[in-house]
Amino acid sequence: MKIAITGASSTGKTVLMSDIVSALCSYDDQFSAEYIDVRAIADRMNVKDAVKHSQSNLLDFQTEIYSEKYRHEFGKTKYVTDRSYLDLAAYYAIRESELGKVSASYVESCILMARSFDLHIHLPFGRLAFEEDGYRPSNVGFNIDIDCYIKSKLAELSLRHLTIKTPDRSFSVSMVLNELRSFNPSFFVR
Repeated sequence: MKIAITGASSTGKTVLMSDIVSALCSYDDQFSAEYIDVRAIADRMNVKDAVKHSQSNLLDFQTEIYSEKYRHEFGKTKYVTDRSYLDLAAYYAIRESELGKVSASYVESCILMARSFDLHIHLPFGRLAFEEDGYRPSNVGFNIDIDCYIKSKLAELSLRHLTIKTPDRSFSVSMVLNELRSFNPSFFVR
């Protein structure tokens, strides 16, 4: 079972991923958290502050995230990831549209990969108060555009998804477990 948490910056994806993996490991200890350290990639590529860099550099950054994510997750079947391929498609498409072009191949590849997940958990922008950390894009309009793109793709592609608006961590995990039980009850049989 592959689960992707999707959403704009500062919506609680990484924390929820850890909470979900902890809960799922009580049923199957082979479940893992697949975390891509985007901040380390930003540091390595010297694109920490998005405001100071060209859109072209940021598109290269998105491409590197995709490559690392693909290498890291390849062949695995039991995991939760805190950065979905829909996130990557959204950031790339929005940044490219600001340049006046759109590279369909990158976005299509992201969408193809997104289709391989059993469940997407959407955390809408504004679910938590935005926390500036020097890495996250702090432009509210940009984050809203990312969130709208993700929501539209979830619907357009008919991907199984669950939107969680509550910031309550334990209730969020309960919502996820209930959703998983609805389409994969055998997972919960010990």
